[in-house]
Formats: sequence, structure tokens, C-alpha cells
Amino acid sequence: MRNATLAAKVAVAFLALTPLSAHACLNDRDSDALAFEAKQLPIARPGASREAPDIPGIVEVIVGRFPRNPALYYQLRIERCQRELATDPKQLPLYDDISVAYDKLGKSGEALAWIEKKRPRIPASDTEALYRYFANAGTFRAHRWLRDGAKEERIGELEQARAEIAKAIALKPDAHFGREAAQLQAMDWILKERTKQSLAYFIHRNAPSGNLREPATLTSTPDKTLLGLAGLVVLGNAWESVDVFGALAGQLNKRGDAKVAYLAELRCRELIRVGKKSLFEGAKLPEAPHRSGEDYLITPASRHWLGITNQDNVATKFKELRAAAETWQAARTAFMEARFKAGRHPDTDPHFWDGYQDSPAPSLDIPWHKEASANFGNWLMRYGAMGVFVLFWGSIIGAVIYLVLPTKRRRKR
Repeated sequence: MRNATLAAKVAVAFLALTPLSAHACLNDRDSDALAFEAKQLPIARPGASREAPDIPGIVEVIVGRFPRNPALYYQLRIERCQRELATDPKQLPLYDDISVAYDKLGKSGEALAWIEKKRPRIPASDTEALYRYFANAGTFRAHRWLRDGAKEERIGELEQARAEIAKAIALKPDAHFGREAAQLQAMDWILKERTKQSLAYFIHRNAPSGNLREPATLTSTPDKTLLGLAGLVVLGNAWESVDVFGALAGQLNKRGDAKVAYLAELRCRELIRVGKKSLFEGAKLPEAPHRSGEDYLITPASRHWLGITNQDNVATKFKELRAAAETWQAARTAFMEARFKAGRHPDTDPHFWDGYQDSPAPSLDIPWHKEASANFGNWLMRYGAMGVFVLFWGSIIGAVIYLVLPTKRRRKR
């Protein structure tokens, strides 16, 4: 039998954690616009901030400079979709739009009911529509299970949700930057919770390694695991997930991107300060250099290898970027709500965004100081335990050769 505390643990965490542990893998017109037009997508071109400021990179995902719509946006969409489907129920994309809107409003049961109305209308040859159905249905089913208290006797619902997400991946493996694959990992983590490990550790043990390099820039290209996790934040519900940001930090550390990893860790800590919780009850943050393991929210952990000065610089930049992102988001929301009151909505009004002025993002450059501890930390992150082993025994053998050979030469004389 699975761990008896699973349901209670997840239910308690859910009350404090608005985004769900299964994390949304939602498909509607908004995800299409972000994925295919790359108009405001923070992960369309990873690390593109320096090359093209209008297409942000992984840092903007971490600090929250990406579109998050108010509740009225989704309510108005629901009302329009209901009217149009009553007239023509064959409009398959509208089932995606209305169901995702319901889920965004926390009504996963209604979302699932609407997406199920789409299923019998999908032609067997329409792979895209089938992919969207399975991706959405699996997400709504997982969300409903969690919102209903994550009852152990209903664990079969989560297993069914996982199977639906797996079908979606089989139909379209690289959709939305591997977001579904990352979601599947998160669901596997819940289903295998009895192994007592954080999401970061679970992904660390199961994700492929990236190419390590010195963390001297904020614009490195994340691998598919990072893209998938970032996709859960931007295109899903993981913006307030302690677990996802911990996993992001761990994967960035694994690649050697220590500065960006520390930004993600700071977001994780920010969430904890305001009461958000991990779904893993034994989770803790690393407080000592290079501490990592199954109990840690961030693993491998290495922020201490940045050095004190670099830590302070990154922390200062994080506060600046977060404040700017919240100001940007507030201005965007105010612009939208003023037009909603006038009966306008971007779904139907091609001029909805006329007059909107996007504020420029702050610089992402962070000074890098070559401190001794940071230099050794970079080396350790790059070569790991094997590097330490080789260095240790190489030093011993070198010392022996240095001491023994001169003695033998003197004896020969």
C-alpha cells in the first residue's frame, strides 16, 4: 500500500500552494500564441534576452516577467465560448479554450466535463486535436484529484491522468518545449512519493546531464529538462511552486549556471517566506556548501560556491528584477481590466492592445568576482566526485614521486 500520509500531505500542501504539483500542461489559444508566435514567450529562445530584448530568457521566467491574466479574462472567455458552442458545437478549439479557462479559475471538474464533450467529435485522423485532448484531460483530471483532497482511495484518477499525459507525449513529443515530459516527471514523483525525495532530487536522478561550464553569464541555453520546467511556469500553473523552482535551481546548478541557479533559489525562498510549501514534507533548503541529497529542495546545491560578494550581487539583482516584473505585471493587468469594463477582449478585438506601452526590462548583467571559493566551487561543479578522487590520489602519487626519486638518486651516487 502507498504511504498512508500521501493524501493528507498533499491536501495540506494544496491549501498553501495555489499551483498544483501535477502542474498545468494546458493547451488553448493562449498557449498557441505563446508557442507559435513567440510574441511574449520567455522560453521560446532560451537566453535570448541579450540578443533580442523582446523575447526574454530563462531569467524572466524566474523573476516573473511573463503574461499572467486576471480572472475576468477567463470568465469573459467562458461566456463567449458558451454562446458560440451553443450555435455551432463542432468548433473543436473552443472546447480547449473554455475548459482551460475553467481550470484557470480553479474549476477543474467543469474543465474536465467540457473537454470530454470534445472527445466524441474528434476525427481519428486529427492527431493535433487528439494531442490537445489528452494533454488537457490529463491535466484537468490531476488537478481535480488534488483539489478534491488528493484522496488515497482515488489515486487511480491520478494514474489515469498520467496515462493521458503519456498519450499526449506519444502523439507530439516536443510540444511546448518538452513541458508535458516535465509534467510527467512531476506526476511520477507524486505517484512514487513513498521513496521520500524532493522533486529536485527525483529529476536530478532521472534527467540527462547537460554540458557544464563556468557560470559567467546569464544567457546559457537550458537543456530540455530546464525548458520543460520553465514551460510549467510560463504555460502552466507553477509560478508559485516551491518544488518546481527548487528543481529549476538544481538543474541550473547541474549545468554549472550558478548565478541563474541562485536566482531560482531566491525565488524558491521567497515563496517559502510567504507561506508556500513543498509537497514533500521533509524538504529543506541547503544551508551548507555543496550540500545535496534526497531531502533537499535544491540538488545539486552550490550557491555557497559563488562567494559572498557574488551572492550579494545576485540577491540585489533579484530584488530589482522582481520589483520591475511586478510593476510590469500590474500595469499590464490594469490596462486589460480597463478594456474589459468597456466590453473589449483580446479574443475578439484585434485592436485590444493598441496603446499599450511595454516598459523596458532592467539589465540582466551581474558583476562576477573571481573569489577563491567560487573558483574551487566552479571546478567542483564541473568535475564532481571523480575530479576530487583524481585530484586527491594524483597529489598523493605526485608527492611520493617527488620525495622518493631524489632519495634513490642520492643512494646511487
